[in-house]
Amino acid sequence: LQSEIMELVEENRNLKIQLQNKDTIVFNDSAYWKKLENEELDGPFCPRCWDYEAKLVRLIKHKGRHPKCPHCKNFVELKMNT
Repeated sequence: LQSEIMELVEENRNLKIQLQNKDTIVFNDSAYWKKLENEELDGPFCPRCWDYEAKLVRLIKHKGRHPKCPHCKNFVELKMNT
């Protein structure tokens, strides 16, 4: 019962985060970006982490061409310069 409660608490937290960010998080060029007040975009953020865990994890430049998520190790092919 305790583990089920913990799962529900985590799901509730993720849904609240998604609701708060629904107007500021946009998907573009294979990644998520956060709209800032001055209309600039902050990011890129990992699409896998946002879609599955509602976590905004910033992609980092990797030795190769594509940015990599430090959390889930996902590579994202971006067309834009980051």
